[in-house]
Amino acid sequence: TPKGNEIVYWEKKMRTNRTLGSFITLILCIVIFQPVLNGCTTFFLKDGTRLVFGRNYDWHTGVGYVMVNKRSVVKKAMNNDDPTQTPAEWVSLYGSVTFNQYGREYPMGGMNEAGLVVEVMWMAGTRFPDTDERPALGELPWVQYQLDTCRSVEEVLATDKHIRISADSSPIHYLIGDAAGRTATVEFLDGKMVAHAGEILPYSVLANDTYADSLRYLRQHEGFGGKTAISDTERSLDRFAKACAGVTGYDTTKNPNIIDYAINILDEVSQEKGTMWSIVYDVGHRTVYFKTIQRPALKSFALADFDFSCESGTRIIDMNTARTGNLAPHFVPYSRDMNRQLIGASFGSTDFLKEIPAEALDELARYPESLPCRPPRTPGIHQITTTNSGGSTLRYTLSIPDTYDPEKPQPFLFRPSVRPPPGSKTSGIKTPLAMPYLDLVFDQPIHALLNQRFQ
Repeated sequence: TPKGNEIVYWEKKMRTNRTLGSFITLILCIVIFQPVLNGCTTFFLKDGTRLVFGRNYDWHTGVGYVMVNKRSVVKKAMNNDDPTQTPAEWVSLYGSVTFNQYGREYPMGGMNEAGLVVEVMWMAGTRFPDTDERPALGELPWVQYQLDTCRSVEEVLATDKHIRISADSSPIHYLIGDAAGRTATVEFLDGKMVAHAGEILPYSVLANDTYADSLRYLRQHEGFGGKTAISDTERSLDRFAKACAGVTGYDTTKNPNIIDYAINILDEVSQEKGTMWSIVYDVGHRTVYFKTIQRPALKSFALADFDFSCESGTRIIDMNTARTGNLAPHFVPYSRDMNRQLIGASFGSTDFLKEIPAEALDELARYPESLPCRPPRTPGIHQITTTNSGGSTLRYTLSIPDTYDPEKPQPFLFRPSVRPPPGSKTSGIKTPLAMPYLDLVFDQPIHALLNQRFQ
């Protein structure tokens, strides 16, 4: 039912957790906690030369943005006000394009420039690890972390040694694919990562039951070792079986267009009124095709058309734009207001999220502004824009000499681009620093350095 026991539980928990950080965490717990409406089906299709990843997003609201995420961004997981947990920190190595519904940095899935694809699906029975020494992040930021830092399935699986998903995150699992054609399912059962890859992943398909349960069900059916015909229902196990039949039945001589074939599979497993988005990733060509329930005409864009350098600024586009064909020229600069409007629309159209305080949504909308570009290491004069602890935009010039040697301490110039207010510690136009502070800039968000040295 729309208000199942899980929803009642989380609503009660929210009434006893009133800090903003807790609201943000609990918001995302509820967002994907409704089994009836949030189905979702994913698959990975190969034809020898082409690699295609298909995904249906099933939910009761279809608002969303496609967002371009940059390289060299210093990131720190949003604080959930739990002193027992250390938030994960990282620097993005790869640019990516993601599909976001509940705010920037909280993607439902996407692909990075190395060809790694990560997508989420709801799964009852998920239990993430208890608090331990590993730094933590949420279940949707986990997607962005992988796209930011990994280029292969193997690298994604290895991150479990270094980070974990917070125990109170919402119950989802993941299908992952990379440019080498490797795939894996990632689930968290009894507090541990359970991954299927290689020989123990005979079918690169996932819906809303554990992979082991789905495989057992599949083997009862014709074509997979059983005698039962596959049922044409919207149930998770039947969607899994239908998608497996579609993937294994692909014949390049009968279906030369693999993109069209992938879309047909998604149509076969769609839920009539619940499938909001259908997405196909052409991994080899780094091109994405998608359609929405509001705008069923197919749209596309290629990652090669985007500038992933940190200084170029984030660009986004409404998933329900009336435009068709190639969307790349029509992406627009990101703004906090646009993020806040997206968050307001998605939360406002979700019945059990309408009462979330506005200040919690404001905090979620501001969060991306706390993630600065990592300063360059190469010699030359570099313009750096960041945000200080008070939310003000700061612009600085970093001058690294041609003789720069990271092994030898030496002075360099780090100056405000605009003369600071009289009386501040940066009143002198030039501010030479010793090499150890250069290391500090590279190892911490730059606004931390500014707060320590220049305010």
